[in-house]
Parts: sequence; structure tokens; C-alpha cells
Amino acid sequence: MRGRRRLRYLKRMLEESGLFQVDVVTAPPAGGDFTTFKPNWGKYQVVVLNYDAPDERWPSDLKPSFADYVKGGGGLVVVHAADNAFPKWREYNLMTGIGGWRGRDEKSGPHWYFKDGTLVSDTSPGPAGQHGARLPYKVEDRVMDHPITQGYQKCGCTSETSCTQVSVARART
Repeated sequence: MRGRRRLRYLKRMLEESGLFQVDVVTAPPAGGDFTTFKPNWGKYQVVVLNYDAPDERWPSDLKPSFADYVKGGGGLVVVHAADNAFPKWREYNLMTGIGGWRGRDEKSGPHWYFKDGTLVSDTSPGPAGQHGARLPYKVEDRVMDHPITQGYQKCGCTSETSCTQVSVARART
């Protein structure tokens, strides 16, 4: 299971930095008992979400508690395919900002991309997610004063082996 390997890696990486205390909170599997799954979101400064599930997986009382946590200033880091979860949950779509799959299309929001240095919002019909081929591609950092990008070169190029996926997605509005 890629998700479990990713979880072990994320946990180890965060703990080894010495900057974080890491608790793992695991949702029940499909068909599992959610009656006791009521995370105390407020206990955490940030939730690193490594979760991909359809809309109906979380019970209706769990979603508002998570949305309230984020609205109240709780941090959220969405890892890899976690942006695919809950396609019909509008608040989650606004939290994640962009993603695809699970039936998302032009009704979910525009397809955002850069063309000739300009951000384009494309509302034409089409699917909201796909994987591209593994090819070398150019990386262009557009916000150089953000803490995550400080110290990086303005433009660079990755090798084919480091490019494991390229996602094309639609932003939710």
C-alpha cells in the first residue's frame, strides 16, 4: 500500500527533523465503524492529510468539525492524492484549492495553467485530473520570497527519474 509507506515516511521525516511531535490518527476503512472516530482537531497546530476517500466515507458530523478547525486557523497540508478526496464537499474543495479525479470536471472549477507567462483560467469542458508521461520538465518558481522557495534558483529542470507524476487539475471556485 503506497499510502501506508507514505505515512511511515512522512512520520519519520517530521520526527527526525526534531521540529515536530507527530501523532498518527487513522480513519476507519471503508465500511468501518466511525462512531468513535472523532479527532480532536484543536489539539494540533497542523494536520498533514494523507487521505483519499469518496464523499460518503466521513459521517456528516465529522466534516463540520474539520472545516471549523481550518476556518479557525488550524493548519492543513494536503499530501499527494489527498486533494482527490471528498469531491462533492464544497468546503473541502475550498480548503485544498486544486485537485482532480473522482468525477471532477469543468463544473468543479476552471482548469488553471500558465501560457506565455500568464495564468489562464480555462472553463472549457473536460476532466479534472490526469497523469502525464514521465518526461523531463521545466520547473519555474513564481513566488521566490516564500519560505518554501527561498534559496532555490528561479528556473530549473528535473530529470525524468525524479518526475514521478505530473497532474493536471481543476481549481475549485
